[in-house]
Amino acid sequence: MPKIAWAGALLAGLLLLPQAQARIAWDESVNGDLSGVGTAPSVISLTLGSNQIIGATGDLGAGVDIDYFTLTIPTGWQLSSLELLPNTAPESAAFLGIQAGNQLTAKTAAELLGWMHYAAFDTGQNLLPRIASGFGAIGFTVPLKAGSYSFWVQDYDPGSSPYGIDLGITAVPEPATALTMLLGLAGIAALRRRQA
Repeated sequence: MPKIAWAGALLAGLLLLPQAQARIAWDESVNGDLSGVGTAPSVISLTLGSNQIIGATGDLGAGVDIDYFTLTIPTGWQLSSLELLPNTAPESAAFLGIQAGNQLTAKTAAELLGWMHYAAFDTGQNLLPRIASGFGAIGFTVPLKAGSYSFWVQDYDPGSSPYGIDLGITAVPEPATALTMLLGLAGIAALRRRQA
């Protein structure tokens, strides 16, 4: 097999690899209610790829159900996206905030890294850039780097307000890997020119 055909077949094979399966990191119907205490949030473990958190907030008549969870992004990984899943159905607009650290102690936007009000029409979009620029918050650069972060999800509307969050975790690209890929593509292009 000529070198150019072999390299082309390898590149095509890599592009056709199946996408990572969605992983349910927490489902309140299976794992129980997420913590309602910011100083003791539920701990979510992460894997590379999709990490889905499925829950519900709202006011069921006995007070507002607030969900708090924390996670640690390991060194070499990053939070690249945060999308709402199609099951998200707040009555009007609900709240999502992020604080650095493994507890949620913030009382104001100025203590949060970022926040936003979300609604059902926000599903399927990467909301991380909007959260990062939440009015009055500290702010952060997307993607969110390695570290511990706590999340606050809340809806004051009467009744249950289901939500689903998909956290997209990716590996931090290594400069050497990117350079190697570029050199490989340049080599393939040079081989094509020589054979033409």
